[in-house]
Amino acid sequence: MQTRDLGYRIVDEPVRSTVEKWATNPLWPFLASIFAGTWLAFPWFAFNSFALGSSRRYGDLALVALGVMLNAIIVIALSRLYGVGVLDQHGFRYALLAPQAVRLVVLYVLFMRQSRTFELFTYFGGVGKNAAIVVLFGFFLRDRVLGAAPGLWGLLLV
Repeated sequence: MQTRDLGYRIVDEPVRSTVEKWATNPLWPFLASIFAGTWLAFPWFAFNSFALGSSRRYGDLALVALGVMLNAIIVIALSRLYGVGVLDQHGFRYALLAPQAVRLVVLYVLFMRQSRTFELFTYFGGVGKNAAIVVLFGFFLRDRVLGAAPGLWGLLLV
């Protein structure tokens, strides 16, 4: 029973959704980012936000989009700087830490935001799925997915 059935509503209370049976603890998409890459983690965080019925689901979706866009901008900028000779090979390798740092920050913020929502989800009777098998499959598919990406675009999927 949701609190709105009793005549009041808690602002952060998860909204029931048709995909809530696929909701997972946000630890799983975060682990997917480590073992498989953001090609799996970013879409999973976006989906999980809707599955959890988060009141911040559109904010989470915006964070995912922001993370992808910032990474693309950084990768393009670094490749241009390397192409015109501003960065040498050693400097380019160090500069490639920037998109990784941005991804880590965005993924950690998503993890923290969804952890709170997941706690509320379980408090109101929701059950999170164990998604270890998805992380495992992502780990084994990682090389295929990254190998299919042309050139530096694979950096967006790492």
